[in-house]
Amino acid sequence: MSISSKLQFLSIKQVPKLIWRSPKALTFKPPVISLLVLAFGLVLFGLGEALLLAAGAGVSPWTTLAEGISILTGWTIGFATFVISIAVLLTWMPLRQVPGLGTIANAFIVALMLDISLPYLPKPDLYIFQILQSLIGVLIVGFGAAIYLSANLGPGPRDGLMTGLTSLTNLPISLVRSTIEILVVASGWMLGGTVGVGTLLFAFLVGPSISAGCFMLHHLVPPQQGQESDLSMMIWNVSEQIAILSEYYELAAGDIIMTGTPAGVGPVQKGDVMQGSIEGLGKLTVTVD
Repeated sequence: MSISSKLQFLSIKQVPKLIWRSPKALTFKPPVISLLVLAFGLVLFGLGEALLLAAGAGVSPWTTLAEGISILTGWTIGFATFVISIAVLLTWMPLRQVPGLGTIANAFIVALMLDISLPYLPKPDLYIFQILQSLIGVLIVGFGAAIYLSANLGPGPRDGLMTGLTSLTNLPISLVRSTIEILVVASGWMLGGTVGVGTLLFAFLVGPSISAGCFMLHHLVPPQQGQESDLSMMIWNVSEQIAILSEYYELAAGDIIMTGTPAGVGPVQKGDVMQGSIEGLGKLTVTVD
């Protein structure tokens, strides 16, 4: 296996559309399975954040930025974090990101997991174990983000910025997220915020971790099926269509007859996979980029 094939996950450009995906991000009646996936992903996300915090090797990049703004303005770190979240949410409008239940649940479930898990997590003294725990925390955050985003019930503020910029630029998730985090930690450091090895691990690795999570989900979980149909569901069979059309047009070998689609079809979007087959001739697969 070549190096390029091993790093294929880094080229992922969107969250996979899986069997548990909610049809709409903003909905008051989401599928139960979407809610369960959302909650599970956010629990993992919060656990990863807690592991990073308990490791003591450095805070997350956004906390570094909040600390820097606190030093500059005199605000508390909590209020600075609130202002940053509002500012990030405002970027959603030009990026056409849609909030949902996940946007609200993100704050509550992650905060709850921090409070519940922190007292029970190891707080290593040896530096090598601090780094190892930080690394594990970043990986869990990435996989948790991939899982909860796949529920399509709305991202958190930072994840919405990532998905919005990824859609706008058509660049890989790993590159977009790492760029965001590196710029954030650099800004926080220049303002006087604290930067540790754990901070840098998060900045450089959370993007690839989310991409790896998306890659694994794409290959392990059945995709969401938008529509499935065959000729038997048509109002007029093939022979009848040819007979009727032949009254108005001269049909020749190789002509293609385009027909309507059954109920339930939606707009084709990036990442959708379309398959068509003719018995005895094989299958045609098209992926929308």
